[in-house]
Amino acid sequence: MDSLTYSALIFEPAQEHSYSRLEEALPLFEKDPNCAQIVICCQEDWLLKLSLHPHQKTMLVQMSKHPYVSMVNGLKAVCEDSVLVLDLNRMCKLEDKQRVLKKLQE
Repeated sequence: MDSLTYSALIFEPAQEHSYSRLEEALPLFEKDPNCAQIVICCQEDWLLKLSLHPHQKTMLVQMSKHPYVSMVNGLKAVCEDSVLVLDLNRMCKLEDKQRVLKKLQE
């Protein structure tokens, strides 16, 4: 079975601990050769912070006040057919990512 190329779509939940979770999650996707792109939907303060220290494969999208608009805008920025959507309310673990991608590939 061929490896699955995908985009990661990450949403900021606007909570205090979420930026540190983003910093922990980014390497999981940056180091994955099957991850073609990382789209981060975030508020303006994160846009500024992330723009100062760009990450590999990353595209930033301004978060809207309406969650569905943010989802649509994030999906418009995605370049792959397969998308792994993550909000930072929960930690992203390598095992979880691998399990989801395996199911997506099946």
